[in-house]
Amino acid sequence: MEFCKGIYADDMVCRKLENAEFIPFIHVITLPLTEDGQLEIYPAYVLAQKEYQGLPFKVVGIASGREEALVLVEIMVNDCIDETGTVDLKAYLDF
Repeated sequence: MEFCKGIYADDMVCRKLENAEFIPFIHVITLPLTEDGQLEIYPAYVLAQKEYQGLPFKVVGIASGREEALVLVEIMVNDCIDETGTVDLKAYLDF
């Protein structure tokens, strides 16, 4: 698993990570494993399963829940549009 240099995270995740608190429903936002699509959202526990270990996930965001992950995706898209004028998230997100 690889992490984006400018990873997006919601405020609750940041606070809990700073305080070393448990985050039960964390979701990660990744670039897609295939050429299709822009981003994928997974509950973190899924990535811990045997079938997913070893896959080349590129994490671009961490959120405290699915709804928060959707908000982060919207922020990523808006940032991408503001900076590049496009919605090419794969090129925008820095690895």
